[in-house]
Amino acid sequence: MDNLAAEIQTLDARVSQLQRDVEALRVETAAAKDSGAQANQRLDNYCPYDYRCGGTH
Repeated sequence: MDNLAAEIQTLDARVSQLQRDVEALRVETAAAKDSGAQANQRLDNYCPYDYRCGGTH
């Protein structure tokens, strides 16, 4: 029974670590999306056309 309790404790710790990893990835993804949106906005400000600088400004 002690082995089972130890296994449960190990798995619980692993789940906790995975939850922290997932949350960190969510934060990182949100930051990347925000950064990408800002980059797109800067490009739109420079070249407002849909064809992205394929013509005159």
